[in-house]
Amino acid sequence: MDITPGSSLFSLNINYALGYKLPNETKPLLDAYKPAIKRRNRRDLYGRVEIILNSMGYDGRSCLLRSLCEAKQKLSDEQGLLYKTLDLIFRFPQEPLRHSEPDIHRTYHYAAQVGNDVASTYPLNKCEDLFPCPFSLVDLALGYYSSPVP
Repeated sequence: MDITPGSSLFSLNINYALGYKLPNETKPLLDAYKPAIKRRNRRDLYGRVEIILNSMGYDGRSCLLRSLCEAKQKLSDEQGLLYKTLDLIFRFPQEPLRHSEPDIHRTYHYAAQVGNDVASTYPLNKCEDLFPCPFSLVDLALGYYSSPVP
């Protein structure tokens, strides 16, 4: 079907696509990478939080790691929308890490894993001891540092 010179390749592609349905089964492939994608999205958010805390004079990485550690203890029992939102932000996915993921994922994974262990066997200040930060981002978000307006 040569309509114009040089169009035979174009015509072949159209005829092939019309005659044979090409497979499109990308879901299993995406499911395998879903935890890595979640970690990557959280890494981007955590990086921004660290930059903000660093600009305020705090050690942003340490404060963020403390929050990842405390999330399991402070957010697991409550049922409000704020608690669920903070739980979604500060719960780092615990599925096994891939070798291709960056080292910062391992750091975040470690802090979250320590938090899971602390929730079951250690006192709450273990996270504060491991990741020194003068305040808890989780407590700050929950309003524990605000005083009532007189």
